[in-house]
Amino acid sequence: MKPKLLIWGCLFWGSFLGLFAQAEIPEVQYDQGHIIGTLPYGRHFFIVGNARLDENAMARKVQVDIWQTGRQKVLGMRKIRNKSYTQEELKVIMSNPNFKIASSSWDAGKARDPQNFRLYINKPLQFRTQYLLKFTFFERVELDEEARQDVVDAIRLKTFETFEREGILAASGVRQIILNEVDLALNGLYAETEAVQSGQGNSLEQRKLSQAEIAQKLGLTEEFLQNAEKAFSTMSAQQKRIELNQKSLAQFQEELAEVEEAEEKAFIKEEIAEFEASINASRLKIAEQEDRLNGLFNLLKVRLKVVYTTLTLTDSDELTVTELQTINIGSTFGAGLVVLDPQGERDARAYTSIALKFYFMPVDKRIAEPYLANWPLLNRLSFTVGIATGRSIEYKGTELEKITGVYPLAGLGVDLNRYFSLNAGVMIFNQPSVSPLNESSRLRMAPTISLDFDMDLFNRVSTLVSGNKYKIPPAGSGQ
Repeated sequence: MKPKLLIWGCLFWGSFLGLFAQAEIPEVQYDQGHIIGTLPYGRHFFIVGNARLDENAMARKVQVDIWQTGRQKVLGMRKIRNKSYTQEELKVIMSNPNFKIASSSWDAGKARDPQNFRLYINKPLQFRTQYLLKFTFFERVELDEEARQDVVDAIRLKTFETFEREGILAASGVRQIILNEVDLALNGLYAETEAVQSGQGNSLEQRKLSQAEIAQKLGLTEEFLQNAEKAFSTMSAQQKRIELNQKSLAQFQEELAEVEEAEEKAFIKEEIAEFEASINASRLKIAEQEDRLNGLFNLLKVRLKVVYTTLTLTDSDELTVTELQTINIGSTFGAGLVVLDPQGERDARAYTSIALKFYFMPVDKRIAEPYLANWPLLNRLSFTVGIATGRSIEYKGTELEKITGVYPLAGLGVDLNRYFSLNAGVMIFNQPSVSPLNESSRLRMAPTISLDFDMDLFNRVSTLVSGNKYKIPPAGSGQ
């Protein structure tokens, strides 16, 4: 008995190895639009990658959305081939809120490492299931020094052109010209980036600041705009004064040419000098207002540093499958009853057993949800093959003969939980003849029912040999 006890003790000890162990949260690499390897299942995980979009641009935010396509591999081969979908089918999947299972985002401004993103997925995936992933990169593009100067020059040119054409420019007109020119510059940034990304096969969208947001960032306050309007109004008044003075000056110059008397000529020359002085004074005032406007516009150049456009770069859709990473065979130790029925006289005998369980569907006892969802009952069924252990079974003093030294068992089982299963099947044995004159025996089967404890020994030993943890808690040992 001691060797047997030692063996069973080792088996039970091995079955509980790592039961309370904690596993680190795994990381999956995302590179050049693809997941490297397969996604982990049954646990939280990180998707990591580089936030660089090209040589000159870094993503300020990265987001991933994950949908379950509804396709699962439950029988047959270990690996699943990814099924391709049309764009319309992908739209249907992504528009169904029941299919979306997770979303995560990363912000460079809040990260320790602004160059490499880490997306934390806190929704455990199912195994043998196909998922659709969409990665979106958000880039905040700002105007550089040259672009800001170009914008200020364009604002200056457009405002003065409008003023020259209409003779006046109100605060609302100044505001609209500034916003239009800034908006045009941001569109130019988008067009340049779009040309690069479209050449790489990526789709690009733009989220521009609204004109109200631009006005706020530029400080286009009522005071700022009124100062600009006042400058243009002053320039307009001085321009009209110059026009009137120039007309009067021309008249006096004509009269001077016709007058011969010296006294009258002296009077006209004094009038001409006054008009010329007035014109020069008006021109000085206009130049002062132009300087004031240039000061306001140069202030915009500084404030343009905080104006940007957000470019949204969406990678091509990524289809991936969570392949089963476990041995899909259970190992059990149990106790049950065999119902003997020779010649219609029923009797039952207790027995112990060890058996192997071959599941009809993939199962992984290491994770929190060991059974494949959406398949009630069927996901817990298994075909069991084993042997009865312990002493020989007797019926009314007659020992039932073993087959090659054991009583074989076969049947069907259903898991009550990850540890215990209820099994029904048959025990196979040779039934000796009840007649003393007949020494022959017949192959018989008797129904059995048992309660078994699943040790999941193959996976426990496998993880023990590989040095990995057996139990995989969803959230690991921390973030």
